[in-house]
Amino acid sequence: MGQLHSRRHRFCPIDILSDDALLAIFAYLPIPDKVKAERVCQKWKHLLRHPSVWRAIDFTQIGHYLKPMYYADKQAAVLHFLQQYAGLFTKQVRLQNFASNNILQFLHSHCTQLEGIALFLHAGHTDVNLDLLSDNLTSVDLRLPISGGNGTPVGKFAEKQFNYLLHLNLHGVQITDVLCSSLSYSESLRYLMLYHCVFKSQSGSKFAALVSQLRQLNKLVLAYCWFASTQQLEEILHNVADNCCKLETFDFRFPYVPAGDDPQDIADHEIASLNFDYFLQSSVQMDRLFSVSLSGISSMTSERFTLFLQQHSGIQTLELSSCHDVDDDILYSIATNLTRLKSFQLRWCDSVTNIGLKYLAHHSSLQNLSLACNGITGKAVLTTVCTLTNIRFLSLSKVHGYKKCATTLKSLRPDIDVVFS
Repeated sequence: MGQLHSRRHRFCPIDILSDDALLAIFAYLPIPDKVKAERVCQKWKHLLRHPSVWRAIDFTQIGHYLKPMYYADKQAAVLHFLQQYAGLFTKQVRLQNFASNNILQFLHSHCTQLEGIALFLHAGHTDVNLDLLSDNLTSVDLRLPISGGNGTPVGKFAEKQFNYLLHLNLHGVQITDVLCSSLSYSESLRYLMLYHCVFKSQSGSKFAALVSQLRQLNKLVLAYCWFASTQQLEEILHNVADNCCKLETFDFRFPYVPAGDDPQDIADHEIASLNFDYFLQSSVQMDRLFSVSLSGISSMTSERFTLFLQQHSGIQTLELSSCHDVDDDILYSIATNLTRLKSFQLRWCDSVTNIGLKYLAHHSSLQNLSLACNGITGKAVLTTVCTLTNIRFLSLSKVHGYKKCATTLKSLRPDIDVVFS
């Protein structure tokens, strides 16, 4: 009996941790693990009910855990969960397809210190009243269903005045004049990311005017967006180049414009062929730029891009995808001017050959390299990568003989993490 008694009360190393240390650990656990940990002992149950454990509540990985059989639906289950655990200490909430007016009303009234919210809405729940969001939010992530170029209006969200907003991420949203007017109050905005958003005929000018006010902007993403015209897009880029002098990260991917004569027919679209030289010429004011991603850009002369690289020699991360004007001369300019380059992605730029790749040899700062170009062979990749002393990651795709190259590299350079597809 004494032996059995000692087993029941044997020492556990986690018992030496203080309550503050346990609270810090519990705060990082996913929601299902937090609920399970409550059942370990009375002490843990008491600690896991402490408000500091629930500063961030993420429902994006909890769909399988919720049991709607005990509630009317999953929205009701989420609301019940929030009523149990969320409160004054809650700073961040992420909802995936679980948003409802009741949930937003609860967050507005009970989580008065809420700083950030992420709403991922599917087609059946886009009618939630976003006017219930707090005006004091510093981060908003709103993702709506992508509707093939039409965009989803965001209703009363467009009438909010976010005076403290620092981070805004919009997916599938229709950019309207009212929304631009609302965002004009967010002059302190640092991160603006727009994915699959739609600019109607008049909203582009409003957005261009908005961009000229965002002088504190550090990161701008315009990815897979639909614009009413090429002129509208160029106006936006002009204002970015002229006014966003503190921009550090610029991500510009596959801009779409109507293929026909009707500017409202955005569903019939094509990749814009725009004059990108103005942006490259005017971006000299962006003296902090260190990360650039360009995808689907045409009409970009090698001379102007070379000048751009000379003006921004501090760039550390560069991605060029589906840019058909990128050739061996561009790679020579990259190797010559970007001496601090650490990460380089080159995808679907078919004008690049083995000659251009060899220019990257002996680039001492390069750590990550991603290649997917038909004009490059695996033998040239092997020769170049073996001379890159600091490279630690290599991704290969669409390269002739890439499988054999990857196998050989793993034996010659086991310090490199090689991925191929």
